[in-house]
Amino acid sequence: MVQVRCDKCDRTIEVESAVVGQKVTCPHCGDVNVIRAAGGEARPARDAAAAAGYPSASGPEQDVRRVRPAMFRARPFLFVGMVAVFVAGLVGAVVFAPAWFVGAGVSVAALVVLVVWKLRTMGEGLVVTNKRIIDREGFFRKDTSEIRFADIKNVQVRQGFTDRLLGVGTIVISTAGEHEDTVAMSDVPRPDELVKLIDLYRNL
Repeated sequence: MVQVRCDKCDRTIEVESAVVGQKVTCPHCGDVNVIRAAGGEARPARDAAAAAGYPSASGPEQDVRRVRPAMFRARPFLFVGMVAVFVAGLVGAVVFAPAWFVGAGVSVAALVVLVVWKLRTMGEGLVVTNKRIIDREGFFRKDTSEIRFADIKNVQVRQGFTDRLLGVGTIVISTAGEHEDTVAMSDVPRPDELVKLIDLYRNL
């Protein structure tokens, strides 16, 4: 495969070397490009990811970043509240020894909430490789979907005022296929940094 840049939208087009010198339609904007030979090869596309210090887009596939939903950053009051309830339950079990089981029960309930919450975040997340984005959901049962960088149509970040203060948000990635697919993940820590990373591999 040979990578070239579209003359109109400047996005990457992957073509067989046999079509060098022929007309190729850009899958992103529909513009017709004439693939010109330069020393027997088409003009290579700029590898923005490699230039920024990340794994090359043209190299073997490897993980670049794994992203899981934030806990404290996304729900600070809930997180602190559950920890406070857990500690208060332990203190109550010691101070009010005759009714220790009440404090112990409160602590166990708070601990269960935190553990279930943690398991949910561990079972959900995005894996960004140098070729694609993989969306994974479920801790015991796994559901996965993937989007190649070349198929990405749009990347959106949704943040309310509080989300911006806490540095979290929701990322929605949509494809340019005939049947548009989307990948969405909420409580993403530092979503703007993730979008910049994705754009490097989209070669924008």
